[in-house]
Amino acid sequence: MKTSIFILCHHKPWLIRSSLLSLLSQQGDKDYDLHFILIKGSGENRNNKMYKEYFKVKKVKGEKNNQLSNFDKNIFNEINKLKIKYQIHEFENDHGLDSGAWLKLIKTNIWKKYDYSLFLMEGFLFSSDKVLLSLKKFLKKNKPDFISSAHEKRFYKFDKKEIKKKVFKKYHNESIKNIWTQLLKIKKLKKIYIKTPNHIVRRGKKIRNITEHHISNYSLNFIQKLKLIIKSILFEGHLYIENQSVLVTTNKKLFIKTKDISKKIINIDEIQYHEEKNPFFFGCSCQHIFSKKMIGDIRDFAEKNKIYKISKMPYFGEVFEIIWGALPRVLNKKKWYFNGIHRVRKNLINYKREDNIAGMLKYLNLYNFNKINFYYKKGKIRFKVLNKGSFISKFIN
Repeated sequence: MKTSIFILCHHKPWLIRSSLLSLLSQQGDKDYDLHFILIKGSGENRNNKMYKEYFKVKKVKGEKNNQLSNFDKNIFNEINKLKIKYQIHEFENDHGLDSGAWLKLIKTNIWKKYDYSLFLMEGFLFSSDKVLLSLKKFLKKNKPDFISSAHEKRFYKFDKKEIKKKVFKKYHNESIKNIWTQLLKIKKLKKIYIKTPNHIVRRGKKIRNITEHHISNYSLNFIQKLKLIIKSILFEGHLYIENQSVLVTTNKKLFIKTKDISKKIINIDEIQYHEEKNPFFFGCSCQHIFSKKMIGDIRDFAEKNKIYKISKMPYFGEVFEIIWGALPRVLNKKKWYFNGIHRVRKNLINYKREDNIAGMLKYLNLYNFNKINFYYKKGKIRFKVLNKGSFISKFIN
Protein backbone atom coordinates (compact mmCIF):
# COMPACT_ATOMS: atom_id res chain seq x y z
CA MET A 1 0.00 0.00 0.00
CA LYS A 2 1.59 3.25 -1.16
CA THR A 3 0.75 6.37 0.83
CA SER A 4 1.34 10.09 0.41
CA ILE A 5 1.06 13.00 2.82
CA PHE A 6 0.27 16.40 1.34
CA ILE A 7 0.61 19.43 3.63
CA LEU A 8 -0.69 22.87 2.68
CA CYS A 9 1.70 25.69 3.64
CA HIS A 10 1.01 29.38 3.44
CA HIS A 11 1.85 31.54 6.45
CA LYS A 12 3.19 31.53 10.02
CA PRO A 13 6.28 29.26 9.86
CA TRP A 14 5.76 28.02 13.43
CA LEU A 15 2.55 26.32 12.26
CA ILE A 16 4.35 24.10 9.75
CA ARG A 17 7.20 23.62 12.24
CA SER A 18 4.71 22.28 14.82
CA SER A 19 3.08 19.98 12.28
CA LEU A 20 6.40 18.55 11.12
CA LEU A 21 7.49 17.89 14.69
CA SER A 22 4.21 16.07 15.29
CA LEU A 23 4.56 14.09 12.06
CA LEU A 24 8.13 13.01 12.79
CA SER A 25 7.26 12.06 16.38
CA GLN A 26 5.08 9.26 15.03
CA GLN A 27 6.06 5.70 15.83
CA GLY A 28 6.82 3.29 12.99
CA ASP A 29 8.53 3.54 9.63
CA LYS A 30 8.39 6.74 7.59
CA ASP A 31 7.05 4.76 4.63
CA TYR A 32 5.16 7.58 2.96
CA ASP A 33 5.99 10.18 0.34
CA LEU A 34 5.92 13.70 1.75
CA HIS A 35 4.66 16.61 -0.37
CA PHE A 36 4.32 20.30 0.44
CA ILE A 37 1.72 22.41 -1.33
CA LEU A 38 2.85 26.04 -1.18
CA ILE A 39 -0.09 28.41 -1.60
CA LYS A 40 1.69 31.50 -2.91
CA GLY A 41 0.49 35.06 -3.25
CA SER A 42 -2.06 37.21 -1.43
CA GLY A 43 -5.16 35.54 -2.89
CA GLU A 44 -6.38 38.68 -4.61
CA ASN A 45 -5.68 38.06 -8.27
CA ARG A 46 -6.94 40.98 -10.34
CA ASN A 47 -6.71 38.87 -13.50
CA ASN A 48 -9.65 36.80 -12.27
CA LYS A 49 -12.68 38.33 -13.99
CA MET A 50 -15.00 36.90 -11.34
CA TYR A 51 -13.31 39.11 -8.72
CA LYS A 52 -14.23 42.33 -10.57
CA GLU A 53 -17.24 43.12 -8.37
CA TYR A 54 -15.33 42.09 -5.24
CA PHE A 55 -12.55 44.63 -5.92
CA LYS A 56 -15.13 47.31 -6.69
CA VAL A 57 -16.87 46.75 -3.35
CA LYS A 58 -13.53 46.59 -1.56
CA LYS A 59 -12.51 49.97 -2.98
CA VAL A 60 -15.82 51.72 -2.26
CA LYS A 61 -16.89 50.10 1.04
CA GLY A 62 -13.66 48.58 2.34
CA GLU A 63 -15.27 45.13 2.58
CA LYS A 64 -12.73 42.34 2.04
CA ASN A 65 -12.11 38.64 2.58
CA ASN A 66 -10.47 38.53 6.01
CA GLN A 67 -9.45 34.89 5.57
CA LEU A 68 -6.87 35.85 2.97
CA SER A 69 -3.24 36.48 3.90
CA ASN A 70 0.14 36.77 2.20
CA PHE A 71 2.51 33.85 1.66
CA ASP A 72 5.46 33.83 4.08
CA LYS A 73 8.70 32.75 2.40
CA ASN A 74 10.17 31.89 5.83
CA ILE A 75 8.25 28.63 5.54
CA PHE A 76 11.20 27.41 3.46
CA ASN A 77 13.44 27.75 6.53
CA GLU A 78 11.33 25.19 8.38
CA ILE A 79 11.05 22.77 5.47
CA ASN A 80 14.82 22.91 4.96
CA LYS A 81 15.36 21.51 8.45
CA LEU A 82 14.06 18.14 7.30
CA LYS A 83 16.45 15.22 6.88
CA ILE A 84 14.01 13.16 4.80
CA LYS A 85 13.04 13.41 1.14
CA TYR A 86 10.11 15.58 0.09
CA GLN A 87 8.62 17.29 -2.94
CA ILE A 88 7.36 20.85 -3.27
CA HIS A 89 4.46 22.01 -5.45
CA GLU A 90 3.25 25.58 -5.87
CA PHE A 91 -0.32 26.80 -6.41
CA GLU A 92 -1.64 30.34 -6.52
CA ASN A 93 -3.57 31.52 -3.48
CA ASP A 94 -7.18 32.66 -4.04
CA HIS A 95 -10.62 32.79 -2.42
CA GLY A 96 -10.81 29.01 -2.72
CA LEU A 97 -8.52 28.83 0.33
CA ASP A 98 -7.68 25.26 1.39
CA SER A 99 -10.53 23.71 -0.59
CA GLY A 100 -9.39 25.52 -3.71
CA ALA A 101 -5.83 24.23 -3.23
CA TRP A 102 -7.07 20.66 -2.82
CA LEU A 103 -9.13 20.93 -6.00
CA LYS A 104 -6.06 22.18 -7.87
CA LEU A 105 -4.09 19.21 -6.54
CA ILE A 106 -6.86 16.80 -7.54
CA LYS A 107 -6.80 18.27 -11.05
CA THR A 108 -3.15 17.15 -11.40
CA ASN A 109 -1.79 13.61 -11.69
CA ILE A 110 0.45 13.83 -8.61
CA TRP A 111 -1.81 11.63 -6.47
CA LYS A 112 -2.31 8.85 -9.03
CA LYS A 113 0.58 6.61 -7.90
CA TYR A 114 -0.72 6.41 -4.32
CA ASP A 115 -3.34 4.06 -2.89
CA TYR A 116 -4.12 6.61 -0.18
CA SER A 117 -3.38 10.30 0.24
CA LEU A 118 -3.55 12.35 3.44
CA PHE A 119 -4.59 15.94 2.77
CA LEU A 120 -3.39 17.97 5.78
CA MET A 121 -2.82 21.64 6.50
CA GLU A 122 -0.18 23.59 8.41
CA GLY A 123 -1.02 23.63 12.09
CA PHE A 124 -2.33 20.06 12.29
CA LEU A 125 -1.14 17.87 15.14
CA PHE A 126 -1.55 14.11 15.52
CA SER A 127 -3.39 13.45 18.79
CA SER A 128 -1.11 10.52 19.67
CA ASP A 129 2.25 9.20 18.53
CA LYS A 130 0.48 6.06 17.24
CA VAL A 131 -1.91 7.70 14.78
CA LEU A 132 -0.11 6.66 11.59
CA LEU A 133 0.36 3.10 12.87
CA SER A 134 -3.35 2.93 13.66
CA LEU A 135 -4.34 4.50 10.36
CA LYS A 136 -2.26 2.06 8.34
CA LYS A 137 -4.02 -0.88 10.02
CA PHE A 138 -7.44 0.67 9.47
CA LEU A 139 -6.77 1.35 5.78
CA LYS A 140 -5.50 -2.17 5.11
CA LYS A 141 -8.37 -3.91 6.87
CA ASN A 142 -11.36 -1.69 6.05
CA LYS A 143 -10.31 -0.14 2.72
CA PRO A 144 -12.25 3.12 3.22
CA ASP A 145 -12.54 5.75 0.49
CA PHE A 146 -12.96 8.78 2.73
CA ILE A 147 -11.94 9.67 6.29
CA SER A 148 -12.21 13.17 7.72
CA SER A 149 -10.79 14.76 10.84
CA ALA A 150 -13.42 14.95 13.58
CA HIS A 151 -11.78 17.41 15.98
CA GLU A 152 -14.49 19.86 14.89
CA LYS A 153 -17.16 17.71 13.26
CA ARG A 154 -19.93 20.20 12.62
CA PHE A 155 -23.54 19.84 11.54
CA TYR A 156 -24.40 22.39 8.85
CA LYS A 157 -27.82 23.98 9.30
CA PHE A 158 -28.69 24.71 5.68
CA ASP A 159 -30.99 27.74 5.33
CA LYS A 160 -33.15 27.49 2.20
CA LYS A 161 -34.66 30.95 2.81
CA GLU A 162 -31.21 32.56 2.81
CA ILE A 163 -30.50 31.14 -0.65
CA LYS A 164 -33.75 32.61 -2.01
CA LYS A 165 -33.17 36.02 -0.41
CA LYS A 166 -32.80 38.77 -3.01
CA VAL A 167 -31.19 41.67 -1.16
CA PHE A 168 -28.10 41.52 1.07
CA LYS A 169 -26.36 44.34 2.95
CA LYS A 170 -22.94 42.81 2.42
CA TYR A 171 -21.31 41.62 -0.79
CA HIS A 172 -19.93 38.62 1.13
CA ASN A 173 -23.48 37.32 1.72
CA GLU A 174 -24.46 37.96 -1.88
CA SER A 175 -21.41 36.04 -3.09
CA ILE A 176 -22.12 33.09 -0.77
CA LYS A 177 -25.67 32.97 -2.14
CA ASN A 178 -24.37 33.01 -5.72
CA ILE A 179 -22.01 30.11 -5.04
CA TRP A 180 -24.78 28.02 -3.47
CA THR A 181 -27.07 28.89 -6.39
CA GLN A 182 -24.50 27.49 -8.83
CA LEU A 183 -23.79 24.39 -6.75
CA LEU A 184 -27.48 23.60 -6.30
CA LYS A 185 -27.86 23.35 -10.07
CA ILE A 186 -26.08 20.01 -9.62
CA LYS A 187 -28.92 17.51 -9.11
CA LYS A 188 -27.15 15.32 -6.56
CA LEU A 189 -26.24 18.30 -4.37
CA LYS A 190 -29.72 19.77 -4.73
CA LYS A 191 -31.22 16.46 -3.62
CA ILE A 192 -29.14 16.59 -0.44
CA TYR A 193 -29.43 20.23 0.55
CA ILE A 194 -32.99 20.95 -0.60
CA LYS A 195 -34.82 17.65 -0.31
CA THR A 196 -33.03 15.81 2.53
CA PRO A 197 -34.30 16.41 6.12
CA ASN A 198 -31.89 18.93 7.64
CA HIS A 199 -31.59 17.47 11.15
CA ILE A 200 -30.31 14.56 13.19
CA VAL A 201 -32.16 12.71 15.93
CA ARG A 202 -30.52 12.30 19.33
CA ARG A 203 -32.44 10.81 22.25
CA GLY A 204 -35.68 11.31 20.33
CA LYS A 205 -35.04 15.02 19.66
CA LYS A 206 -34.40 16.75 16.34
CA ILE A 207 -31.09 18.62 16.43
CA ARG A 208 -29.78 21.10 13.86
CA ASN A 209 -26.99 22.77 15.81
CA ILE A 210 -24.15 20.61 17.08
CA THR A 211 -20.37 20.36 16.90
CA GLU A 212 -18.63 17.17 18.02
CA HIS A 213 -15.07 17.42 19.31
CA HIS A 214 -13.41 14.04 18.74
CA ILE A 215 -9.85 14.18 20.11
CA SER A 216 -8.06 11.21 21.64
CA ASN A 217 -6.84 13.24 24.62
CA TYR A 218 -8.68 16.33 25.87
CA SER A 219 -6.71 19.12 27.52
CA LEU A 220 -8.96 19.63 30.55
CA ASN A 221 -7.97 20.41 34.12
CA PHE A 222 -9.74 18.70 37.03
CA ILE A 223 -12.30 21.48 37.60
CA GLN A 224 -13.19 21.75 33.89
CA LYS A 225 -13.67 18.01 33.54
CA LEU A 226 -15.72 17.83 36.75
CA LYS A 227 -18.06 20.60 35.55
CA LEU A 228 -18.52 18.87 32.20
CA ILE A 229 -19.21 15.52 33.86
CA ILE A 230 -21.82 17.08 36.17
CA LYS A 231 -23.52 18.86 33.25
CA SER A 232 -23.47 15.63 31.23
CA ILE A 233 -25.26 13.80 34.03
CA LEU A 234 -27.81 16.57 34.62
CA PHE A 235 -28.70 17.37 31.02
CA GLU A 236 -27.86 14.17 29.14
CA GLY A 237 -28.04 11.46 31.80
CA HIS A 238 -24.59 10.36 30.68
CA LEU A 239 -21.76 9.35 33.01
CA TYR A 240 -18.38 10.13 31.44
CA ILE A 241 -16.30 7.09 30.48
CA GLU A 242 -12.87 7.63 28.93
CA ASN A 243 -12.69 6.55 25.27
CA GLN A 244 -16.47 6.06 25.25
CA SER A 245 -17.54 9.69 25.58
CA VAL A 246 -17.21 12.62 23.21
CA LEU A 247 -17.38 16.33 23.95
CA VAL A 248 -20.13 18.15 22.06
CA THR A 249 -21.26 21.74 21.77
CA THR A 250 -24.92 22.61 21.25
CA ASN A 251 -26.40 25.34 23.42
CA LYS A 252 -24.13 23.94 26.15
CA LYS A 253 -20.91 21.93 26.34
CA LEU A 254 -21.15 18.37 27.67
CA PHE A 255 -20.19 14.75 27.04
CA ILE A 256 -22.41 12.24 25.26
CA LYS A 257 -22.02 8.53 24.49
CA THR A 258 -19.98 7.83 21.39
CA LYS A 259 -22.45 5.02 20.66
CA ASP A 260 -25.18 7.65 20.29
CA ILE A 261 -23.21 9.12 17.39
CA SER A 262 -22.61 6.02 15.29
CA LYS A 263 -23.54 2.36 15.22
CA LYS A 264 -20.21 1.49 13.62
CA ILE A 265 -17.18 2.34 15.77
CA ILE A 266 -13.70 0.83 15.44
CA ASN A 267 -10.82 1.31 17.90
CA ILE A 268 -7.23 0.64 16.81
CA ASP A 269 -4.22 1.55 18.96
CA GLU A 270 -6.32 3.94 21.05
CA ILE A 271 -7.50 5.83 17.95
CA GLN A 272 -11.21 5.72 17.21
CA TYR A 273 -12.97 5.63 13.84
CA HIS A 274 -16.70 5.98 13.33
CA GLU A 275 -18.98 5.92 10.31
CA GLU A 276 -21.28 8.90 9.75
CA LYS A 277 -24.18 8.63 7.32
CA ASN A 278 -25.60 12.14 7.60
CA PRO A 279 -24.34 14.34 4.70
CA PHE A 280 -24.82 17.57 6.67
CA PHE A 281 -21.84 16.79 8.91
CA PHE A 282 -18.50 18.14 7.70
CA GLY A 283 -15.01 18.31 9.19
CA CYS A 284 -13.86 21.87 9.83
CA SER A 285 -10.45 22.74 8.35
CA CYS A 286 -10.64 20.49 5.25
CA GLN A 287 -8.33 17.69 6.39
CA HIS A 288 -9.22 14.42 4.75
CA ILE A 289 -7.84 11.02 3.77
CA PHE A 290 -8.78 9.80 0.31
CA SER A 291 -8.42 6.55 -1.59
CA LYS A 292 -7.13 6.85 -5.14
CA LYS A 293 -10.59 5.85 -6.38
CA MET A 294 -12.24 8.62 -4.36
CA ILE A 295 -9.89 11.30 -5.68
CA GLY A 296 -10.52 10.16 -9.24
CA ASP A 297 -14.27 10.28 -8.68
CA ILE A 298 -14.02 13.78 -7.18
CA ARG A 299 -12.00 14.95 -10.17
CA ASP A 300 -14.56 13.53 -12.63
CA PHE A 301 -17.44 15.03 -10.64
CA ALA A 302 -15.72 18.43 -10.53
CA GLU A 303 -15.02 18.43 -14.25
CA LYS A 304 -18.51 17.25 -15.22
CA ASN A 305 -20.25 19.84 -13.04
CA LYS A 306 -17.93 22.80 -13.73
CA ILE A 307 -16.76 22.99 -10.11
CA TYR A 308 -13.39 24.36 -11.23
CA LYS A 309 -15.15 27.33 -12.82
CA ILE A 310 -17.31 27.90 -9.73
CA SER A 311 -14.15 27.74 -7.57
CA LYS A 312 -13.02 31.03 -9.12
CA MET A 313 -15.90 32.89 -7.46
CA PRO A 314 -15.15 35.15 -4.46
CA TYR A 315 -15.49 33.40 -1.05
CA PHE A 316 -15.69 29.94 -2.68
CA GLY A 317 -13.63 28.21 0.03
CA GLU A 318 -16.10 29.20 2.74
CA VAL A 319 -18.84 27.19 1.02
CA PHE A 320 -16.89 24.23 -0.32
CA GLU A 321 -15.50 23.38 3.12
CA ILE A 322 -19.07 22.23 3.84
CA ILE A 323 -19.49 20.37 0.53
CA TRP A 324 -16.65 17.93 1.35
CA GLY A 325 -18.97 16.40 3.94
CA ALA A 326 -21.63 15.69 1.30
CA LEU A 327 -19.31 14.31 -1.40
CA PRO A 328 -19.24 10.73 -0.02
CA ARG A 329 -23.05 10.59 -0.35
CA VAL A 330 -22.88 12.15 -3.82
CA LEU A 331 -20.27 9.60 -4.94
CA ASN A 332 -21.86 6.61 -3.16
CA LYS A 333 -19.02 6.15 -0.68
CA LYS A 334 -19.00 5.57 3.07
CA LYS A 335 -18.00 8.54 5.19
CA TRP A 336 -15.67 7.89 8.13
CA TYR A 337 -14.35 10.23 10.80
CA PHE A 338 -11.48 9.69 13.24
CA ASN A 339 -9.97 11.39 16.28
CA GLY A 340 -6.33 11.20 15.20
CA ILE A 341 -5.92 14.83 14.11
CA HIS A 342 -6.28 18.07 16.03
CA ARG A 343 -6.14 21.33 14.09
CA VAL A 344 -5.45 23.69 16.97
CA ARG A 345 -7.75 26.68 16.72
CA LYS A 346 -9.94 27.70 19.68
CA ASN A 347 -9.96 26.21 23.16
CA LEU A 348 -12.88 23.79 23.36
CA ILE A 349 -13.99 25.13 26.75
CA ASN A 350 -13.47 28.90 26.79
CA TYR A 351 -13.14 29.53 23.02
CA LYS A 352 -9.95 31.54 23.45
CA ARG A 353 -7.62 31.19 20.48
CA GLU A 354 -4.84 28.66 20.91
CA ASP A 355 -3.39 28.74 17.39
CA ASN A 356 -0.28 30.45 18.68
CA ILE A 357 3.15 29.19 19.70
CA ALA A 358 2.14 28.64 23.34
CA GLY A 359 -0.92 26.66 22.23
CA MET A 360 1.04 24.48 19.84
CA LEU A 361 3.64 23.69 22.51
CA LYS A 362 0.88 22.80 24.98
CA TYR A 363 -0.63 20.19 22.65
CA LEU A 364 2.66 18.88 21.29
CA ASN A 365 3.65 18.06 24.85
CA LEU A 366 0.23 16.63 25.68
CA TYR A 367 0.31 14.21 22.74
CA ASN A 368 3.95 13.20 23.35
CA PHE A 369 3.87 13.12 27.15
CA ASN A 370 7.04 11.72 28.77
CA LYS A 371 8.55 10.98 25.35
CA ILE A 372 9.58 14.35 23.92
CA ASN A 373 9.66 17.78 25.53
CA PHE A 374 8.91 20.69 23.20
CA TYR A 375 9.86 24.22 24.22
CA TYR A 376 10.45 27.70 22.79
CA LYS A 377 13.91 29.23 22.85
CA LYS A 378 15.53 32.07 20.91
CA GLY A 379 12.62 32.44 18.52
CA LYS A 380 12.34 28.74 17.65
CA ILE A 381 10.32 25.70 18.68
CA ARG A 382 12.84 23.13 19.89
CA PHE A 383 12.67 19.64 21.35
CA LYS A 384 14.44 17.33 23.76
CA VAL A 385 14.04 13.56 23.56
CA LEU A 386 13.03 12.02 26.90
CA ASN A 387 12.48 8.45 25.76
CA LYS A 388 15.05 6.38 23.85
CA GLY A 389 12.21 5.02 21.72
CA SER A 390 11.90 8.35 19.90
CA PHE A 391 14.05 8.96 16.82
CA ILE A 392 12.77 12.42 15.87
CA SER A 393 16.28 13.90 15.80
CA LYS A 394 17.15 11.59 12.90
CA PHE A 395 14.53 13.27 10.72
CA ILE A 396 14.55 16.97 11.60
CA ASN A 397 16.86 19.57 13.13
